[in-house]
Amino acid sequence: MSETNKNENRNCAKCGKPVTDNGTGGVAHNGAGTVEQKCQNCGWMGGQYGKFSQCPRCGDQTSLVDDHYAS
Repeated sequence: MSETNKNENRNCAKCGKPVTDNGTGGVAHNGAGTVEQKCQNCGWMGGQYGKFSQCPRCGDQTSLVDDHYAS
């Protein structure tokens, strides 16, 4: 019997995006890290490994907030 990845076909409980094991016992959004950020100025939402310091869409540096962690 082969072992399967426990996070295979798993989705984030908050946003529904796919998540995978991040190697430290938690999960991360696929290609987007553990934190999903949101711009309160233009509505952009996304993430990366690490955090953005300004919105990649509108460039605002004061309206970008953490929306949720992958779960």
